[in-house]
Amino acid sequence: MSELYQALSRKKQELEDVIRQSEEYLQTAPDGQLWVAKRRNCNQYYCWKEETKEQYPRGRYLKNTEKDLTVKLAQKSYYQKMLKKARYRLKRIETFLDDYEADELLNVYTHMHPARKELVQPIYLPDDLFVQQWEQVTYKKREFAPGDQEIFTEKGERVLSKSEKILADKFYMMGIPYRYEFPLELSGIGVIHPDFMLLNKRTRKEYYWEHLGMMDNSEYCVNAIRRIEYYEKNNIFPGKQLILTCETKSVPLNIKVVETILEKFLC
Repeated sequence: MSELYQALSRKKQELEDVIRQSEEYLQTAPDGQLWVAKRRNCNQYYCWKEETKEQYPRGRYLKNTEKDLTVKLAQKSYYQKMLKKARYRLKRIETFLDDYEADELLNVYTHMHPARKELVQPIYLPDDLFVQQWEQVTYKKREFAPGDQEIFTEKGERVLSKSEKILADKFYMMGIPYRYEFPLELSGIGVIHPDFMLLNKRTRKEYYWEHLGMMDNSEYCVNAIRRIEYYEKNNIFPGKQLILTCETKSVPLNIKVVETILEKFLC
């Protein structure tokens, strides 16, 4: 089921709740409509009714002692407007959902003859084919320096640290597509290599993951802050497109926190 269909289904439920609450209130609401007039910098309230319009053409003036009635009439007016808007919007959403086919665009390609598929470059891919092509992108990784530890992930990739291996293995185990140190060009600093670039298969949104593994080192910490600032200057913000995890010698990477982040952003 597509994100659009799910979002509209949730909105449909919200509108149905608004309609229900509005109808329940209006069943017991007092007769009449509230009119408001400004006199000498003061608000004056009137109750207008069809049956008393000859006696009170502009409505009966509501005294201060009738505050409860004034409030109920104001609330009534609010619910009437909400009910009208919600019914209109609900009807349009229901019409759309009745005619909605989630895989309509996908089927243009998937229903083609295999020989024709070989000749076509689709602009809208099924999720599995999109992920496959995303994972097959080739790129030049940053070279390891002499003396760097030889640490390999379950996927067979070499990484710089044990914490990066933990992260990469968790991504792999949870079926989250990722690229290790995929180059990213940022204005003001040039090309950098984020620890990971990840893909949410459901939304097709990409995220950058930086693990700051030596935050008890003052020089490292300053450089990390500067790096984050460059992300922000390029409209890549922590908690949005950028995910940050940290650790020190005394506070190691918390895998439970990692799992929570993954469930929130990438599952």
